[in-house]
Amino acid sequence: MCLLTLVCQVTDLKLNNFVVPTSFKEAIDETVGAEQQAQSAIFERSTATTAGETRRLTAQIEADLMNVTAQAEATSILNQAKAEAAGISMMLASEKAGYKALYDSIRSGSTLDAFDGMASFDVESLMAFIESDNIANSGAQDSRVAMDSKV
Repeated sequence: MCLLTLVCQVTDLKLNNFVVPTSFKEAIDETVGAEQQAQSAIFERSTATTAGETRRLTAQIEADLMNVTAQAEATSILNQAKAEAAGISMMLASEKAGYKALYDSIRSGSTLDAFDGMASFDVESLMAFIESDNIANSGAQDSRVAMDSKV
């Protein structure tokens, strides 16, 4: 037996009129189409993720802004209420001091001294004091006081 070894090196091969079976060509086209669809889906998912994150961040910023605005408004309302309450407390303390001074003066018999320095103590305030004092002293539900116009 004789074995002959031939060595050959192909450097260039040219095929003309090469015909690929239709099923093979369709398989290649389907593979390329599937790869393009996969790349398109990856891009669409990335775009949708970015758009969703943008909407989420926008909503978070709007919610934070609404929260800060609401807190500022609540603080403003609270401060205004505190200021009004302080003003009312001061007014009531002043009226209480005036009524007490008048009451003490009436009880001591020097009623005119009670009006010294009380320029804001008007006729309506005096009538309210007298009426409340009459009710307190008599236990009556209502007491009317008539004022003489010759004062």
